[in-house]
Amino acid sequence: MSYNDSGYGSSFNASSAAAGHHHDGGGTSKDREIQKLSLEFLLECRRQKLLRLEKLKAEVSRLEVDLAGRSVNTERSCASSGAMAPIMTHLTDLESHYERDATSIGAVIKDSFLYHDIELSRVTSTSSSHVYGLSLDRGALAVASSLPTVNIFMKEHCVAKIPVEVSAWSCQLTGDQLCIGEFPGSVALWDVRREEKIASFEGHTSARHMTVMFSQVGGSVVSAAFDGKIYKWESGERAPISSITACDRILKGVLLSSDLVAVSCIDKAVYIYDFRRPDRPTIKLVGHSQAPSGLCQLDGRLVSGSVDGTIRQWDLASAGQCVRVHRGHTHTDKFIGLESHGPVLLCGDDGLEAPARVHMYSKHLTAPIATVATEQDEDHHAGGRAAGTNYITCITKDNSGQDEELRAADTHGNIYHISLK
Repeated sequence: MSYNDSGYGSSFNASSAAAGHHHDGGGTSKDREIQKLSLEFLLECRRQKLLRLEKLKAEVSRLEVDLAGRSVNTERSCASSGAMAPIMTHLTDLESHYERDATSIGAVIKDSFLYHDIELSRVTSTSSSHVYGLSLDRGALAVASSLPTVNIFMKEHCVAKIPVEVSAWSCQLTGDQLCIGEFPGSVALWDVRREEKIASFEGHTSARHMTVMFSQVGGSVVSAAFDGKIYKWESGERAPISSITACDRILKGVLLSSDLVAVSCIDKAVYIYDFRRPDRPTIKLVGHSQAPSGLCQLDGRLVSGSVDGTIRQWDLASAGQCVRVHRGHTHTDKFIGLESHGPVLLCGDDGLEAPARVHMYSKHLTAPIATVATEQDEDHHAGGRAAGTNYITCITKDNSGQDEELRAADTHGNIYHISLK
């Protein structure tokens, strides 16, 4: 297409002719101003396109250098084998990484496609109860649910039932010790092997959305709950040894170190608090348009999942800069599972589609790299319960770091083993 064929030239010439005609007959200064602006517009368009052309030439040259020495046969085999499909799906993100640092693109692709599929296999069930919390440690799985017990499983067998007053919102298992956040607002510490309560901590006025966490240093317990309180407890002490009043009601917590704790609040923000300076948050993370209900850690970053349908990665070393936003799952108003594993994130989905689903995100890519659905829950479906109400409430990995196992649970009480392929 020529310059005149594009329409720009013909329009400009027509405008020029019209302007000249008016000038011959005593044209106005307004006509001359329009002619001048038209010319400036065309010149600027040309300048911008030439700049983009030079940039594209430079990028193509860099690609040619990176491609130099690579086998033509390899290129053809990639195109013919379907290996290009995942690349094309995430091309925009990968191009962005390449433009920022071409030398790291190999590592980014390796991380992004280390896993390409998820398998879910149903292991056992907790008698149709809604599962609120899971904790996995060296093959032992603690399940906190709407039942008046926290069940301990080894593989598919229930080996212990720890009684609670009403039901438990969360739990954490470390070795033989089990910490439970239970209704109406207490924190209990149990010896699982002996099935004996070691300590009970009172202080929270609500157990709703309570998170309990073992500190790896000193053996203390940290709890955070909807009453906006964060407490650090030690066995033998009836009162908390340290306390923090958060800026708003707390939905989820995660312990970053023995002194640092992150909490997501109903005011749509995530806060980092330091027990050594408890009067104010050290960092406030803002970006979600709705309350974040899930937290986990990923390669030194904090990750939050919100009912706005996004998952955000925060770089705490850069004063809490948001470095990536993930989209592609449905999250509207429920508490869905969120966990990291190596370079990937796993999350649930509370959409109306049945059955329950798990999505996998690479830490480098915006959209999911894989999605898997659970098998149809025939027992609940036949019993009249809407299949679409089932969703993944919890996902957990091994607390000890000695095992690659992953588990998930849903609102129907089913426990799943997760395999990444």
